[in-house]
Amino acid sequence: MKKLKEQGIKCVGIDYHNLKQKSPGNFVQADAHALPFADASFKFVVSQGMFDENFYKNDVNTILLEVCRVLEPGGIFSGHTIYISDLSDEVKERFTLGSSGVTVTYMIKK
Repeated sequence: MKKLKEQGIKCVGIDYHNLKQKSPGNFVQADAHALPFADASFKFVVSQGMFDENFYKNDVNTILLEVCRVLEPGGIFSGHTIYISDLSDEVKERFTLGSSGVTVTYMIKK
């Protein structure tokens, strides 16, 4: 994130866990089930390993709908989940899915 910020790109990280090891101002402590951002706040959302954690893996649809809420129309979500077969029709209707094997690699908000 530091490199992106140096290029003038506004970026915010979220982490459900303790933030003491993160840089202040770059991260907020939040739950992906209820992101603390206004609707259509971001052009791009990236997830790194979020769906692999036991806390989130059973809520892929809830979290992706929340990601959809904070993405601008045409925004991009880039992430990875092996739970692509579990995506609800509502999630599939809101995103154009790109996939590699059985994993979601990106989605574009419709």
